[in-house]
Amino acid sequence: MQVRTRYPRLVSPALALALVAGGTWCAGSAATAAPSDKPTDFLYLNALGSDRITGLAITESGTIRRIPSATVPSRLLASSIKANPDGRTLYAAAAQAGVLVHRIGPDGSLRRMATRTSPVGAPLTIGVSPKGDSMAVVYGPDVRGGGLLQGYSIDAAGIPHQRGRAQPLGPIPFSGLPLPQVAFAKDGRNAYVANYMFGGIIRFAVGRDGAVTPRETAPGGMGPVNPTVTPDGRYLYTANENLPVGIGAYRILRSGRLAPVPGQPFAPTGVIPHGITITPSSRYLYVPTAISNRMAAYRILRGGALQPFGTPGLIGPSYAGNPEPGVLNGQAWVTADGKRLIAVDIVGSKNRPNTSVRQYRIAPNGALRPVPGSYDAGVFFSAASTLVHAPG
Repeated sequence: MQVRTRYPRLVSPALALALVAGGTWCAGSAATAAPSDKPTDFLYLNALGSDRITGLAITESGTIRRIPSATVPSRLLASSIKANPDGRTLYAAAAQAGVLVHRIGPDGSLRRMATRTSPVGAPLTIGVSPKGDSMAVVYGPDVRGGGLLQGYSIDAAGIPHQRGRAQPLGPIPFSGLPLPQVAFAKDGRNAYVANYMFGGIIRFAVGRDGAVTPRETAPGGMGPVNPTVTPDGRYLYTANENLPVGIGAYRILRSGRLAPVPGQPFAPTGVIPHGITITPSSRYLYVPTAISNRMAAYRILRGGALQPFGTPGLIGPSYAGNPEPGVLNGQAWVTADGKRLIAVDIVGSKNRPNTSVRQYRIAPNGALRPVPGSYDAGVFFSAASTLVHAPG
């Protein structure tokens, strides 16, 4: 199995402040076989305001349904969730419980395998290497109010084992908002941590045993979140929520160092860019914009520059989000076949406050067509989600 996963996190103060104030499109000929109700992907959600992990099956026909055996306890303040790229193991960070390790069944069911705790603090966010052999976990705050990055190896059964010493990340707010987030290079030998408070991306070398060693910091805009590496391993992008607002872009050099792409950060086409997801072809990048409730779309050009496209809007070209007012559109995933985009609204509307899940069809040229309707995920304030390709 393959997994497409994006680093989730607690929402920033700007997003928290915002809380106060049928049909489908298919490409192909008429002779194409009708889609079935067989699951193609499993979506798992952690939530700050709910005490459980919830799993949803997304089918070939586009329907979404709950997986009864994939609703498992996590306690409150669950802030991150990641899957092993082999699609067999799910890792969730719950501040009150530790790192929860679950086996993913062929039907998407979850079974608890282990719990990992650490004396250095509460687990806040998780990153897993593309090869599935190592993991990095952000803990904090420590006694000085700072964050720490701890490296792990992952054994053949999917169980993580602590390796080396935890490395300091610098101050993080006592409340844990916002959180540093982790992404791995394609070869797994470097991990990148978005430094929300001071801007830029901190690089850590990852040893063969999973231990992490700090290197340099690449300059960048303030408030970077959701660092995401293209599937071809050439570029890393971040959503910069603070000035200068936009999409940060870096080339990943052979040494693992990051080189800013000329012209970055690229202008957003909505208010408060948050999530990032990229097609398997590494050609198109999509960014949900939380406050404006739009889905921004970009072509990834040669050299890593971004070119926005979509329907005209007040700020720039993009695509419509949830039509209900007050929704925070925060997370997005492209399915493994590259044909659908799954959008997760962190918070629903006044009448439907729970997290909702929506879909878009992706055309060969990257254009999006919204699938009408949304699905109530049954959890409140989803800070994290991850998409796993179903077997078969």
